[in-house]
Formats: sequence, C-alpha cells, structure tokens
Amino acid sequence: MVKREANGEDPQSACTDETFVKRYLVSQMRSSTPACGKALELCDSLFHLGAILDWVGPQRESISKSSVEWDEMLSNMMSAARKKWKRDPTWLDKTFPCKLFDATRQANFVYYNLLRMMTIETKVLKKGDGMDFCHTVIACAFSGFAALDTQWKRRTRLLVSTPRWNWTRW
Repeated sequence: MVKREANGEDPQSACTDETFVKRYLVSQMRSSTPACGKALELCDSLFHLGAILDWVGPQRESISKSSVEWDEMLSNMMSAARKKWKRDPTWLDKTFPCKLFDATRQANFVYYNLLRMMTIETKVLKKGDGMDFCHTVIACAFSGFAALDTQWKRRTRLLVSTPRWNWTRW
C-alpha cells in the first residue's frame, strides 16, 4: 500500500486490497443458493465487520503465521536501522528524513515517521508489533478512529502535525 501510494495511486484505492475483496465476494456468492433466482444482495450487511470476521475465522492459523513473519521482518528492519543509526547518528536523517504531511501520501507520512521514531526508541519489539505497525499505519492514514494500545497511541500522537490528524480518535 505504501508503495502504491508513493507511485501516485489514489489514496483511497491504494489502501484497498482488491484480491481480498474479490475473494470475499466470491465466497459470499458461492454460499448463496445456486439457481434460486436471486442475485447476491449487495447491501450494507455484506460488508459488516462480523461477516468479514466470520469469513477469515477459519484462516486463523495462516493469519497467526503471517503475524510471526511480520514481527520478524519488522524486528530485522529495526535492528539493522538501529545499528546503523548508533554507528552514525546522521544516518537516519540522510536515509529516512522526516516526512512532511501530504494528503495524497498519508500512509507514507505515517509509515516513514513511525519507522524513524521506532529506530530511535525501540530496542526490542513485542509479539504482535508487526501487525500492530500495519494496523497503525492504515488506521491513522485512512480513518478517523483507531483502536490502538498505549505504545501505538503515544507514537501516533507524536505524529500529529496537521489539522486532519486533530480529529483522529483513540
């Protein structure tokens, strides 16, 4: 999503996983009675969180595995960045300068500034921080509400620098 946004894709479509949406809709169409003469009703309840969670529920093991992979990837990235920054305090500013807020690249603003912040302050990541990082980036970039734990709430509050961010609720 961050790459798509950086490449100039519309922010609203950059945060949409078309493959996920297509697979979900196909599963909903398959679960309707074939040849009953009814089309799949595209109503609000089709996209309620409960219906989507029911669909992803059987994939719990795969999601847990992905969470571990995200943790490892973020931990490796943070460890490498922290070592470089410790060796050369100017490295961070040269490699990851602070991003200014840009309404067309909100995810990039959150992503890069959180990475900078975590490079400086985070010595050890906790289990689940990889997924929490992703959720924080998406929630803060594209919604007015974010359910975050204390450490992520504190970090995102440090990012507040524009009027758009003043209405984000935690």
